[in-house]
Amino acid sequence: MIISLALFAGFKVKENKDSQAASKKNVRPKTVPVTVINPKNGYFSTALTVSGTISPKDEVQITPKANGRLLSLLAEEGSTVKKGQLIGTIDHSEIDSQIAQAEARVRIAKANLNMSINGPLKPQIKQSEALISQQEANLSELQASKANLQSELNSYQTLYDKGLITRQQLNSSQTQVEVLNQQIKAATQQIESSRQALKLLTNGTRPEEIEVNRGSLDNAQAEVNLYKAQLANYNIFSPISGVVTRRNLSSGSLVSQTTPIITVSTLAQPEVIMNVPENEIENIKVGQKIEVKTSANSKNVYQGRVKSIYPNIDSVTRLGRVKAELTSQNNLKLGMMLVCNIYTVEKNKALTIPTDSVLKDKKKTFVYTVVDNKAVKKDIVLGIEEPDTTEIISGLKTTEKVILKGNTFVKPGTLIEVQPELKIKG
Repeated sequence: MIISLALFAGFKVKENKDSQAASKKNVRPKTVPVTVINPKNGYFSTALTVSGTISPKDEVQITPKANGRLLSLLAEEGSTVKKGQLIGTIDHSEIDSQIAQAEARVRIAKANLNMSINGPLKPQIKQSEALISQQEANLSELQASKANLQSELNSYQTLYDKGLITRQQLNSSQTQVEVLNQQIKAATQQIESSRQALKLLTNGTRPEEIEVNRGSLDNAQAEVNLYKAQLANYNIFSPISGVVTRRNLSSGSLVSQTTPIITVSTLAQPEVIMNVPENEIENIKVGQKIEVKTSANSKNVYQGRVKSIYPNIDSVTRLGRVKAELTSQNNLKLGMMLVCNIYTVEKNKALTIPTDSVLKDKKKTFVYTVVDNKAVKKDIVLGIEEPDTTEIISGLKTTEKVILKGNTFVKPGTLIEVQPELKIKG
């Protein structure tokens, strides 16, 4: 009886083991739900996001060319001015007086030159001839008086020799004759001088004297031109066309040649000045595409190209400046702050996958692909990595299925169940 029970118990144990083994054979292996993507081969870019400001293409701080009191300032902030337009004047009363005096000297110099070239007027010649006639008549009278005094002196000499008159009387007569001789000599010299002057009048001025007078006229005219050139400095003109963006002074203010009066900025084709971190400046190149917005959430995007890169880095902020031109600006205003994307890399043909599909361990970078519903680990070489997209240099093809969501729950050989995108939460 005991033996029979033991045999029965052994049979039941074997039966249970066989039953469990059969159950295990009928259980389906566990699968991991995932989503997959195919690598894309096409346009790829990476952008650096920085801040920027709308700046005028040309901006001029206008300073006067003369010192003085500002009489008028004809431009207001926001007003439009044209190149060469008068925008202000400085008091020029002193220079006006200097011009008037210089012009008077020009008139005198012209008269002297004309006289030396054209010769004297006939009345001047007649006046000179009349003067000579009068001088000759005076000389004749002096000579007649001398003849009478000389005869009288001869008589006095005879009387003195006979002792009939004193020595004093003889000396007095001699003195009168000597005085007349001096007067006759002076009159003769005057007549000679007058005759020389008449000769100059009738013969004309010497060439060298004409040149002297011409030089005097040139100097006087040059002085007038100098003062008039200085007068132009008392008018203030705009050197460019644009809009007055700043007015620093008002009429009546004292100004100097270093005093900025107003600032004029051009509105056409404003530029973007961007602030780029020092460690990124080497990645910026002239010609790179940019996109700018007035804020991160703005729907209006403006495009342009990098125009130039400033050579210096700010010693305090450690930022470099980059200038770009926009192809359109529409409603952008000078001074606006912008969010700027500089496309440092653009490739028309690059193999890319979502960055979330890339996995890394201590040694390698890899992805999981799906082959025959199983996970296959594939080592890859990365190019440029962006938050959303990563460039693949080697290791993948566009035909392969790369696990995106669920890739952290698999390992090589894991059975895969590919799911639509919306069903995967991992």
